[in-house]
Order: sequence, then C-alpha cells, then structure tokens
Amino acid sequence: MFFEESGIGTDSGAAKPVGLGRATDIDAGTLKKISKDMVSSMVPPTIIRRTMQLQQLSYELVRESMGQTKIFGEAMMDNIANAAFESAQYGLTLDDHFETQKSINEVMQRNTILTEEESIQMGLLARNAGLTNAELAEMVGGFDSIGVGMQDALDKISGLEKQARTYGLNVGQFMKNISGNIKLLSGYNFKNGVEGLSKMVARAQSLRMDINASVKLSEDLLSPEKAIETAAGFQMLGGAVGDLGDPFKLLHMAQNDVGGLQDAIIGMAESAVVFNEKTGEFDIPVTEMYRLREAAKLTGMEYTELASTAIKSAERTTKVDMMEGLGFTEEQKEMLANLSDLDQGKVTFDIPGFEKITDFSEISEGQLRKLEDYQREMGKSDKEIALDQSSFLDKQVKFLSEISSQLALITGVNNDGTRDLIEAGGVSAEEYNRGFTEAFGGQSKELNDAMQKTLEEGLSETSMIEFMKAFENTYSTFVDTVNTEEAVRNRTDEDNIFHERGIADVFAQIFGMPASISIDEETIEHLRQVITGTGGGTPSASASSAAGASSAGASSAAGASLGGASPATGPTAAVTVDPMSMTVAGSVTLDVNTGSLNSVINEDALVTMILNNPTFIPSIESALNDANNTYNA
Repeated sequence: MFFEESGIGTDSGAAKPVGLGRATDIDAGTLKKISKDMVSSMVPPTIIRRTMQLQQLSYELVRESMGQTKIFGEAMMDNIANAAFESAQYGLTLDDHFETQKSINEVMQRNTILTEEESIQMGLLARNAGLTNAELAEMVGGFDSIGVGMQDALDKISGLEKQARTYGLNVGQFMKNISGNIKLLSGYNFKNGVEGLSKMVARAQSLRMDINASVKLSEDLLSPEKAIETAAGFQMLGGAVGDLGDPFKLLHMAQNDVGGLQDAIIGMAESAVVFNEKTGEFDIPVTEMYRLREAAKLTGMEYTELASTAIKSAERTTKVDMMEGLGFTEEQKEMLANLSDLDQGKVTFDIPGFEKITDFSEISEGQLRKLEDYQREMGKSDKEIALDQSSFLDKQVKFLSEISSQLALITGVNNDGTRDLIEAGGVSAEEYNRGFTEAFGGQSKELNDAMQKTLEEGLSETSMIEFMKAFENTYSTFVDTVNTEEAVRNRTDEDNIFHERGIADVFAQIFGMPASISIDEETIEHLRQVITGTGGGTPSASASSAAGASSAGASSAAGASLGGASPATGPTAAVTVDPMSMTVAGSVTLDVNTGSLNSVINEDALVTMILNNPTFIPSIESALNDANNTYNA
C-alpha cells in the first residue's frame, strides 16, 4: 500500500508461501489486526500526518509532470484521495491512481487532472484489459488526436473492450492492436469511424492478419493512376476478384472505407481455397497458388501471409454457413466462429460453463439460453468484472485492508480543518526557514569565528565550550526573529480556523522541534568530562514549550540528547532540547527522566509513563543489559 507501514497478516522473516499456500497463508487474527490498524490510524495526529504526506506526493507529481502550482496540487490531492477510497473495493490502490495521473500527463503533454470517476475508469480498464497504465494512456492520447474528449474516449475504449470479449478475441491483444492503429482515424476514413476501425482490427486479429498491408495499399490507391493499374492487374488474373477489379471502387474504398478494402482482399484470397472432404482440410490448388502469388504482389503482401489469411477465412466462412437456420444471432455467430473448431466437417465448441457441443445441428434450446447468458457475462461493466474477478480472500482481507488504509486520507482531505492546519503549517514552516537561514547563514559571524577558533586550537576544551555557547546565542537569535502567529495571521484567510490562534497547540502534539537550547553549568561540566575522558553521565534533559500542552506527540521528539556519546566515539556535547513552540511564548515543563526503576508502580501508571516518555523503554533496556548488550538479571 502507498502508506503501508507494516505488512498485514505477514511475517517478513518467514519463507514466502508458494502454490496453494499463497492463497491460504492468512492467520486467524488477520481481520482482527485490520480492524485494529483501522482504529489506530483513525486518530487526528495520524490523519493529519497522512494528509500531509498525500499533499507532498500530489505536489511532487504536479511539479514533475506539469510544472504547475498549488492550485493544481490541491485538485490532484482531492481527486486521488477520493478515487482511491472509492475504488479500494475494486482492488485499485493509491499507487494505481498516481501512476494513472502520471501516465496520462506524459501522453497528453498538457495539464490534465482526471476526475475521480475518470481515474477509476482508467484503472479498471487497464487492469481488465491486461494493459499497463501507460498503454491505456497512449490509447486515450490516440483518441485525443482525432478530437475525442477524455470521457468520450474512455467510454469508447470500454465499448471496444466489451466488443472484443463478446467476439471471443483476446482482449489485451485487441486493445493493443486498436491502440497501435487509432491514429489512422486522423489520416484515413473508415466506415462509421471508430466502429469501422474496430471491426477491421477484429477481423484481422481473428484471421491473424496484419492490417498495415491494407492501409499501405489504401495509401497507394489514392492515386487514380495506381487504382487503374491495380484494377487492371486483378482483371488479368481472373477469378473472383470482386471489387478489386473495378478502379472506381478501389478509389472509393481508399478514400472512404479502408476496412472495406481489407474485406475485398480477404474475399479474393478466400476464393482460391477449396475444402477437401476426404481429408477434412482446406487446400489451395496449384493453379490458384500462382494466381494468389500475383495477387500478393498487387496488394503488397507476402504470399505466405495472404495464403494463410485465405485458409483461415475459408474455415470461418464454413463455420458460419453451418450455423445458418439454427437460431444464432449475428453476434453469436461471430463469437462461435472465433471460439469453435472445425473437426471432420463438423463444428465443435467448448466454452467455459457450457456442455461441449460436437455438432451445431444438435444444439438445444437450453444450450442457446446458456449461450445468451455467456454473452451477457461478457458484456458486464468494468466494475462488475473487477468484483467478479476478486476472490473471497481478496474481498475480505486485501480490499478491506486497502479501504482501511485510505480511511485516514479521505477523512483528512475532505475536512476543512485539516486543510486549514496544513496551510497554516506551511506558512509557519516558511517563517522558520526564513529565520533559520538568517540566523545560521553567512551572517552568523559569531558561530563561524567560534568554529574557526575550535579548529585552530585542536578541539580544546575551552574552544569547544565557547563554540557551544556561540551556537546557543545564534539559536536564541533565530527564535527571537520568528513570529509564526503573525505570519499565519498575515498570510491566511480569515475563515482559516488558525488565522488568529496560531497552530502551536496542535503541532506540538504531532511534531517535536527544539524551541531553545541552553548551555548550563551541568552541560559544561559534562563536556569537560567527555573531552578529558574522565567519564560522567549524561545530564538529564528538561524542556519547555509554548504549546501549552504536554503530550505523547510532543515528547516523542523532545527529551533527546544531542550528545551522550562515550569518549571512544569522540567528544559530543550533551544539551537540553525543548519541544518547539510555534509562537515561542509561555512555558510548561516536561520531565523526560524515567524515574526510579526500583520503585513500585502500578500498571496504569506504567502505561502513562511509557506513552508520555519514549525514552522510558530504552532506559529499562540499558538498566537490564550489561556492557555487551546482553541481558543481565
């Protein structure tokens, strides 16, 4: 998953299951864990953090794919979050939607933000048709090149997918063939436009024929002289050349009906084939071989390809003829012609969910109804197919887990307060960046001079202490120069809920940032002991915050020591670190000492201490482990 922090029902250290084990490797507590993860993710700090992550990724996509600004980033974030939540039930993930948005912008080469429904439809179309997001985007781009809008293009592509499925063709290959030739619509005319092209591609695919030969011949026949010359050539060959022997019809097909030209070529080639009733096979007599070779030269095709097309077409025609008078619709005939086999002069077919039919003439009313049910199944929508293709375990575990993961995002994105917080937080961050750059940039002469002196004196005790004091002074200058409350008030609208109050009270519970650093006598003594190698423990750290609240979120980043290393790892200074006040005003004390480990403490008090103090557990481990990091009872 996009924000997945840990696997669901998995053991990273265990061997990966194979075969049936892959489907059954779900422990009894998986659903319980999903529910627990859902609850734990639905706390305000988590919602805010995940919404911020989504904003960052959306802005990066907009910046890299479009080179655009905040307005586009906000729209992208909204659409992706809502689309991911809605489509989780169909198995689409947040990554799928980001990839779809990226692919469509690379192809369209203009600023394109898909709506929620467009993003879902593209994701499902790509998956159900066996295409990548990039391949489907290319197909949409092809429709765009002939003036077809986004939604109309997706609807047409969906229709083509259903057409291939009901015709019994390989859907993925059909869609790729359409995608590779869709731009022909801008330079050539097909009867009924997209419908004509799709029928041409479908027939060519069913006969394993390359449509480019027909397109190339159509290009040549646009010249009246070439049309007359080609028609004369076919007239000299004789036989059933049909419309290929008429220069005016050749010119008309080249100008208005490229698919019709392909049909004429197939019909001419098929006339050279005969069915051998003794062997049950199709043959091309020797005299017809010579005629077909010359016809191949006139059409610009390879003889072997034209001969293969002739035999496949003759076989198909024979199947369709045998279906006459049996109650089949034209669509059913098309599908059965592609899915059936011709065996010893009889047409047989074996379709999933169907009883095998060895002779069309024996088909029953019940089997005809089943055939109709099969066609309705093939005509389902992409959403219906996605649900049908999902196993019980997918629906119960995988999709539920995905929905759980997106719940925090959908809550954050669709909540004005969260958006206000992110906006105010961005203003505050800019204010801190400005102040930090001014304080610690090239203007910090005191700090630079102290660093120079420290190096010149070989990291002496006195110079290092002076450097830390210079750092303290510079940091104090930084804190004094920033005013996030004023920045938020000046740069947000009045309807922003943090416009007047600032964001310190909320941010202190989500992030921890140092607000002040003090170099006191205890710290100096510790530095002296580290430098001289005389030992000494790290002084306890205390913190003050203007947030006005003590919390697990604030203390998680506070109470950390900037030093505490042993002499063997080099001299480092231990300093006290305070959680940052976004307004730098007021005070509250947070004690990060773990307390006496030998004291009697009840369960509730222990839980409270652990939640409010992330250094508690490391301290217990340090007390129980010896110098070799081995448990010492």
